[in-house]
Amino acid sequence: MRWTPKAVMVAVLLGLGACAPHEPRAAFVLALAGDPARGEALYAQTCAHCHAAQAQWRLTLQWYGKNGFVSTLIDGVPHSRMPSFSSWTDQQLADVHAYVRTRP
Repeated sequence: MRWTPKAVMVAVLLGLGACAPHEPRAAFVLALAGDPARGEALYAQTCAHCHAAQAQWRLTLQWYGKNGFVSTLIDGVPHSRMPSFSSWTDQQLADVHAYVRTRP
């Protein structure tokens, strides 16, 4: 069987998408109404130094979905510079998620 570059890319993307994190707490966070203004302030204090002031997260949200994005905030990414924010309250997580969703 011969794999075309496009078929290889699709297989890789589907495989990575299946690896999206699934933190049980994320469902509770997503049930809350986040406040984008509070989320923006928290993002500026803790996230912007690595991720820049302009939150460009559409690809991450599309790739991992809402649950995966919040799960990544909670668990961090092992063996990377992305820390865990599990000490944040569910409301703080919901606020940052709400802010990031407002970004273009």
